Amino acid sequence: SFIVKEATIDDTGNATVGDVVDPAAYTVRENSQGFSFFYNYESNSKKAFEITYKTKVTDPNRTSVRNTVNLWNNGRQIENYVKDISVAAPTVVYIALLLYL
Repeated sequence: SFIVKEATIDDTGNATVGDVVDPAAYTVRENSQGFSFFYNYESNSKKAFEITYKTKVTDPNRTSVRNTVNLWNNGRQIENYVKDISVAAPTVVYIALLLYL
């Protein structure tokens, strides 16, 4: 499950989540670290998205899920975000990210 919604960010940094983005506007590719998200259109304006996905935790000894986000622009890493989320396995965890591109 992977849902992308448009978002706007005001001058104080508060986000407002909007409509679901047409899946033709982005590509999601699985990779060895999870997945990569690509916005398929060039834009001169800044874009913000809320990305929500789920991950299944099946190991009964697992107490957290690590969420890592690396933002890249023209082959250069511009941001790295890491957060551990506490869980009680087995469970399904929904993770929401707010990206400003």
